[in-house]
Amino acid sequence: MTPMTALTLLLPADLARNSAADNAGWLLLAGIVLVVWFFGWLKRQVEGAREYKRLKPRLDNLDALEKALARDRQQWQGVVATEKRSLETVRQVWQTKVAADREAIRILAEEKAKGFPWLAEAYADYFALQDENEARILEKKVRPAPVAAAKVREIAAKRREAERLYRVHRYQLQFYEKLFPWLAEFREIEDEDLLPVETSTESTSDEEEPDPARRYLSQAEYEKLSREEKFQRALDRYWSSRKTSWQIGRDYERYIGYLYEKDGWDVTYFGIVKGFEDLGRDLLVEKDGQTRVIQCKCWASHKTIHEKHIFQLFGTTLEYCLSRGVVGESGKSLLEAPVLPLPVQPVFCTSTSLSDEAKRFAIVLGVVVHEKRSLARYPCIKCNYTREHGKIYHLPFDQQYDRTKIQDPRTERFVETVAEAEALRYRRAHRWRGQPVTTS
Repeated sequence: MTPMTALTLLLPADLARNSAADNAGWLLLAGIVLVVWFFGWLKRQVEGAREYKRLKPRLDNLDALEKALARDRQQWQGVVATEKRSLETVRQVWQTKVAADREAIRILAEEKAKGFPWLAEAYADYFALQDENEARILEKKVRPAPVAAAKVREIAAKRREAERLYRVHRYQLQFYEKLFPWLAEFREIEDEDLLPVETSTESTSDEEEPDPARRYLSQAEYEKLSREEKFQRALDRYWSSRKTSWQIGRDYERYIGYLYEKDGWDVTYFGIVKGFEDLGRDLLVEKDGQTRVIQCKCWASHKTIHEKHIFQLFGTTLEYCLSRGVVGESGKSLLEAPVLPLPVQPVFCTSTSLSDEAKRFAIVLGVVVHEKRSLARYPCIKCNYTREHGKIYHLPFDQQYDRTKIQDPRTERFVETVAEAEALRYRRAHRWRGQPVTTS
């Protein structure tokens, strides 16, 4: 037997012994790991039990705190509900009080309204507003704030006083406008327009004033154009310029007056000359023993004339009759035997229309109405003759224009252009302010 053959026969047995040894080693290693893991797990369980034992009292306290918070929440919900019911009760009490006070004020207002309706309304609004403010403060109050509340009360007191004064003045104005409807027209006048209204009664000073034609001309135009050209250009610009409501009303009165003068009436431009003192009488016209009191309203077409304007015109016509001792057909004073219609005829001219109610009252009171008579350009240059000044003409922006009357058809007339006046040998009045011009 050779050595190689002997080695081949021994090799499987050795390999078997080595494999068994390796398996035993792996099992031993696995057992050691398992023992180590077990003791680690056991240690963690012990430590967890100790930690639970230590924290359990705190957990018990948290449960108690949650239950306490739940009880507190229920308690506060009850408080809020009670507070809401209390506020609702207070609100109902104040509503009842406000309603009772309103009724009392209404009864007082009805009594006061017999003589002073604006005063009654002012009382009613003031006290109702005061109570309503107090009720509103109670409704909105959530938490007390003494300092802020004191400040609010201080401001509220001042505001209530301002509100009271505002309402009293507003009702006073409404009361006056009911008595004198023409006052309502001045609401539309801008502040800068009040000056010509207040100074419409011309000055009688002999002091020379700048030519009013300069308002419509540049300095170069006034100096370089001929007399006829510059005055005609100023007149054209007068008609085309933008005007205030007061200026439009003034031009409308002049236009209506021109129509009457053309028919031979003697016209006094009472409203323009007297200003605030006209008592609603814009024009006074007379012819052949007849007298008419005319009120003019140049309003936008969408506006409507109401009955208060008819009442005001009738009232101012009656005052005119009484102040001048005009008598009726019976020969007695109107105070002794009032008659309708009045012996002096009231006439209402307007660019718009009247309400149905205003028309009915106009018929009953004998007021003649001319509706939708619009303002139009007309021969507005007044050619006048006086012994002192001779033949002179006045343009619409001259201060003596509205005091000048066209009466004698032989020497006086209306013309449309400056060229016409110049061709008739009239010269423009050179004194812009002076004594009223009258016909000899």
